[in-house]
Amino acid sequence: MDEHRKLAIRIIDKFEELLNKYNIKLPSDEREGNDEESSIYGKDYFELEDEITDVLDKYAATKNVKSIIYEEAIFRLCNGHTFEEIKEGNMAELDYNKAHDLALLEDERHSVSAYLGVYDGDFDLTYSIHGKNDFNRVYDNSDAEHIDMNIIKSVGELEKVMKVKLAEYFIENREYIEDYSRKLDELNIIEIEEDEEEP
Repeated sequence: MDEHRKLAIRIIDKFEELLNKYNIKLPSDEREGNDEESSIYGKDYFELEDEITDVLDKYAATKNVKSIIYEEAIFRLCNGHTFEEIKEGNMAELDYNKAHDLALLEDERHSVSAYLGVYDGDFDLTYSIHGKNDFNRVYDNSDAEHIDMNIIKSVGELEKVMKVKLAEYFIENREYIEDYSRKLDELNIIEIEEDEEEP
């Protein structure tokens, strides 16, 4: 039995202790009226065990994703920018490529990346999905998220914020990202419809 299921059973035991304290037995069509029947009985017990196990599994998976991205994702400033230039310079005066590629964060393990750019005077993170087996195969996703550079004081803080945001993006869109990543590997060319819905 895996650790999460064991923990789920321990959690249910605690609930049953509370119910027993107040002499409460949850109703169930499966009850036969025996005194030894537990306070949570039959299929209700097993469904609750499965649901708690699933919550614990998802929590652990989320925690693992964050840890991996924080430890393994590769961060770098782009186009020779310094943090001070990004923070204090007039990005609107830069040419398109230099203004739109300020910093990059790549997470090969989860097939995603994020880059910092300036759009209409605002700092935004734009996310991309990569092939699962070929990180060079990229779908430039149009999802973008505003970044408040006023509260970021150092390049280390910028890296941390980008890692947090990329982890959140992956966790919220995991199924879509993993499916699209596989498609990128399966097909030589994917034609993206202009009106295709984003996650």
